[in-house]
Order: sequence, then structure tokens, then C-alpha cells
Amino acid sequence: MATARQQRAITKTLEKLGKKQPINMGEIMLESGYTKSMAKNPQVLTTSKAWNETMKGINWGKQLAQVEQMGDIELNEDKDNCLKAKDMLFKLGDKYPKGETKIIGIFNKIEQISD
Repeated sequence: MATARQQRAITKTLEKLGKKQPINMGEIMLESGYTKSMAKNPQVLTTSKAWNETMKGINWGKQLAQVEQMGDIELNEDKDNCLKAKDMLFKLGDKYPKGETKIIGIFNKIEQISD
């Protein structure tokens, strides 16, 4: 069972998703009655059982299609929004290269050669 603060935060998040507004979990948590220290750690909320139960009911395919439409420069004149939507799609698809240092990259190549 969700606490009152969890329920308010979940409701605000779903409202923003429905209105296609950007989601800042820290701000949502503050608006929902969480303290500043808790708002700095949104994973406390997003890893809760109540959050996971609510997220199961969201049609993620529809949301992803909307983000994809927002990223299309022909459908959206605001280039900043297009770039943000494209960035979100790349992150969701895990398409960015891994942030490894050169030395780690060298060691990985050596491992591949030695195998």
C-alpha cells in the first residue's frame, strides 16, 4: 500500500506524463511533501513497491511512440525539444558508447586479443 506522499508523487508523475511535460523527480518529491534530503535521492521512491506496481500499468509503447514523434524535426518546430527527445530515445535504447577511459579501452582490447 502506498503512503500518502508516495501516492501524491506517483499521481504528479503520471499527470506530467499525460501532459507530455518534463519530469524532475526531485521537484515532484518536494511538491509531494518529501524533505530536501529525500528529494536528492529519488531512487528511494522509484525503487519502492508502490512505484513498481504503478509503473506496471503504464503503456510504455505508447509513451515511447510519443517521444519518438517529439524527436521528429518535421513534426516539431522546437529544435531543443527535438534534441531532448532524441537524447531520451538514445538513452532508453542504450545507444550511447560506454564511458570508458582510454586505459580501460586498451585493457579491454588486450583481453579480446588474448582470448
